[in-house]
Amino acid sequence: MSSPRWLLPVSLALAVLLLPAILLGMAVMLTYPSLPSLEVLTDYRPKIPLRVYSAEGVLLSEFGEERRALVKIADVPDIMKNVILAAEDDRFY
Repeated sequence: MSSPRWLLPVSLALAVLLLPAILLGMAVMLTYPSLPSLEVLTDYRPKIPLRVYSAEGVLLSEFGEERRALVKIADVPDIMKNVILAAEDDRFY
């Protein structure tokens, strides 16, 4: 007894549709245990250098591995925002 003609194409179509879902599920199962917790991601503490000032308020020196200064996004000029967007994705606008 032979199988129906539609069984092979339906089986192939089902395999093509299920294969990405199975691969995605496996990728999630393999990477999820190694992801950091949400608390670690939201508690951002950049390395800000130690700044030494004189009695008059003049900056004498900075000590540290990285020179960072926290800036609010509202204080960043619009041209700088556009430059970063253009460098990251030229099709943004």
